[in-house]
Amino acid sequence: MSRKILMLNQEYPPIGGGAGYVTAQLIRHLSARGNSVDLVTMQYGRLPAFEEHGNVRIHRVRCIRRHSNVSSVFELATYLFSALRKAKALAKKNKYDFVYAHFIVPSGIIALYLKHRYGLNYLVHARGSDVMGYNPDRFRLMHRLIKPLNVMILRNASAVVAGSRYFAGLIERQYGRHNIHVLPNGFDGEKYEKVNKEKIILFAARLFPRKGAQYLLKALDGLPAGWRCVIVGDGPYRNQLEKMAGEVSAVVEFTGWLPKKELTAWYKKSTLFVFPSAAESFGMVLVEAMHYGNVVITLAGSACEEVTGDAGIVLPHPDVEALHREILALTGDPERIAALRQKSIARAEKYTWKNLIAEYIGVFDTCF
Repeated sequence: MSRKILMLNQEYPPIGGGAGYVTAQLIRHLSARGNSVDLVTMQYGRLPAFEEHGNVRIHRVRCIRRHSNVSSVFELATYLFSALRKAKALAKKNKYDFVYAHFIVPSGIIALYLKHRYGLNYLVHARGSDVMGYNPDRFRLMHRLIKPLNVMILRNASAVVAGSRYFAGLIERQYGRHNIHVLPNGFDGEKYEKVNKEKIILFAARLFPRKGAQYLLKALDGLPAGWRCVIVGDGPYRNQLEKMAGEVSAVVEFTGWLPKKELTAWYKKSTLFVFPSAAESFGMVLVEAMHYGNVVITLAGSACEEVTGDAGIVLPHPDVEALHREILALTGDPERIAALRQKSIARAEKYTWKNLIAEYIGVFDTCF
């Protein structure tokens, strides 16, 4: 059954993070199955205001956005008002089957309005920082102020999607029980070809304290000769991390934020992927790293252990000494690395879109 879908997300490649790339891949798979999608997203730089590719139309609305990889509350507010105008115009012109809102806010606000104004049912896909209590680094005051609005958005949604059981539980603890469906993020990476891996420990994320790069840096002393650490990403914590890196004996390189193609090149070259994040709603970087044959070290307590399963090493908490021991043990054990690499590649296959798209369409069939 083909559908006409109005999709809302302020992030869409080449801007934003993992949610934008997942949205792009989801749209491609929905389109391939005959669905028609209008996406309303943020304008940025010289990106065209409108693109059409077959039965997919990308509408970029004018707003304020200073950085490609992150946006402030004020910048999100400018998207809210511009996207609301565009969504209203599209809803008047087209007969949509439902609205797919990525993030409870700001997109969920637009979806809630369209339901009350035009009777359009909607699905809201919670992503991470849009949920109170998930990210202590950002939006704390805003979440307290708009909690009643978030509850209203979730209560009126025909379906709520969370990427993991952990994140679904957090949504329920913060906002009560709703019609929540756990749908992992899908991934379509390049076919992995066996290559000679380099002695690289990779970390990739927005640089906030919650992501845990500081624990990795503290655990690097004593690395065997030839090993180095590469930190991909940018954010308000970068300056402090660079100072910390100057105090360790290991070679550490900061690349800043990279386009997906360049990040993929690092995945292909690296051997270990260390991601000691305190909380993740899913952890797309883990899937990407595993797909390209990295051995993963991460933390329990959020979605990271769900995604990694037994394919990597899951530490119970950010214990620098334990992390140091695991890194040293792995760097000195190529046979164990080879065994875990095969498990990683097999685990990542679970999250390919060919294995997940039917689950998404099943939710559509049930709820719309």
